[in-house]
Amino acid sequence: MGIWIPFTSGIGRRMEEGNVSNAEVGRRIRRSGLRTAQSQRSKAVLALISIALLVVALGAGAAQPVITGISIPDVAMSINDVVTATISVQSDSATVYTLNASTIGGYTLGSLSKSDSTTYTAQFTIASGGTDYASGADIPTNVTLADGGLTNTWNTAISQANDPIDANRPTVTSIDRADSDPTNNNSIDFTVTFSEAVSGIETGDFVLATSGTSGSINSVSAASGTVITVTVDTVAGDGTLGLNFDYDADGSVLDGAGNPAAADFTGQLYTIDNTKPDVTINQKGGQADPT
Repeated sequence: MGIWIPFTSGIGRRMEEGNVSNAEVGRRIRRSGLRTAQSQRSKAVLALISIALLVVALGAGAAQPVITGISIPDVAMSINDVVTATISVQSDSATVYTLNASTIGGYTLGSLSKSDSTTYTAQFTIASGGTDYASGADIPTNVTLADGGLTNTWNTAISQANDPIDANRPTVTSIDRADSDPTNNNSIDFTVTFSEAVSGIETGDFVLATSGTSGSINSVSAASGTVITVTVDTVAGDGTLGLNFDYDADGSVLDGAGNPAAADFTGQLYTIDNTKPDVTINQKGGQADPT
């Protein structure tokens, strides 16, 4: 009769009765169980190490950012202004947060800097063609701070009394004839309309477009406003005469935020006719001369 003893290696060993004592059988069984237990403990330790490494990889020890407020200066802003935003947070001790993709008023926020444990600053630039905001209007925010895989986003709008944003340059929207056409007047007017109220309007901001004609820009009806009249006098010749806006000829036309006008504009044309008609009277064929 034999006894079969299993080992962790999966190999059985047959021991013939009489060759191995019962005590030896017990010792071998205990040694086999000990090796099995040690193997299981080793696997458990490796599993714990793997879990710990995974937790570290996922940002163990990172601090959850908590934004408590965002503010910008309560002043007017225009194209190319660099605006500093203040981001208040719960105390972050020795942690330094990073800035994920963020905007204020639709303008990209960047250059995050830590001032102290509860204050960060970041900046954005007013880009030409961006969104305008009137004084007192809500300026939307979408600001996210991060520490490793932990993030916090602030979406509360900024609302202040004196912080308009003007990101668009003024333009001329029309230059129309103000008198009848065609004309033989030696003085004619054009009505000029701007996209918004401007200042610094001068005769030097306009040029004539002539073909067979001549004239001189005499005056503008006002130096500021949205709609003005430009008068051209000493008009002479036969052909066409128009008025164009040349935004960079003088560079003086500015909107309320100080943004200069952005583009040229071609206005309407007058047909100038200063040639008197000739009258020719021909004798009808077969008609006798008067006697």
